[in-house]
Amino acid sequence: MFDWFGQNSGALISALISVFGALLGVIIMLIVEGHRRKTEEKAKAKPIVINYSLGHVMKKEEGFPNYIFESEGDCEATITGVFKNTDNGILFIDFIDTENKRYCSKHPVVVDKNTIFHITLSGVNGDSLKKWMIHCHDIYDTPYIYNASFVSKNGTGSQIVIRDCLPVKKKKIGRC
Repeated sequence: MFDWFGQNSGALISALISVFGALLGVIIMLIVEGHRRKTEEKAKAKPIVINYSLGHVMKKEEGFPNYIFESEGDCEATITGVFKNTDNGILFIDFIDTENKRYCSKHPVVVDKNTIFHITLSGVNGDSLKKWMIHCHDIYDTPYIYNASFVSKNGTGSQIVIRDCLPVKKKKIGRC
C-alpha cells in the first residue's frame, strides 16, 4: 500500500510552518502600520497657533471670536492678543498661567481650524506680565503648552504674543 503521509510529511509540515510564518508576518505588519498611522493622525491633529497682527484685524469689519479669561479679583484691567489657529488641528484652551495668576474661562474654549480669534485676559492688575503659558489640548486630549509673552510696541499698542508657534507637549491635562 502506498504510504502518502509518510512520503510527504516533510513537505506538508514545511508548508504549514510557512503559512503560519506568513500569517504571523502579516499580523506584525498590520500592528506596526496601525501604530504608525495612529501616530501620524495625532501629529496632524496638533493645533498650531500663530500670532496675528492686531492692526490688520482692526482694519477688517469681520467679527472674530473673543475668548475672555478672568483671574480672581475685581480688577478691570485687560490685555488682548490676536491669534490664528492654522488648519492643522482644533484647539481646546484650558487656562492661562502667568508667574503669579491663573486665568480661567467661564465657558469651554474651542477654536476651529483656520480661525482668527482674540484672547482677552481680564484682571491683570498685580501681574508681572513677563511669562505666560497657554494650556490647551487637541482632539485626542494630548496636552500642550504655548509659551507667550506681553509685548508693548510703539504705535501698534500692547498685546500678548506667542513665542513659538509649535506647542510643547506636557504630561497631564490641567483644568480650571
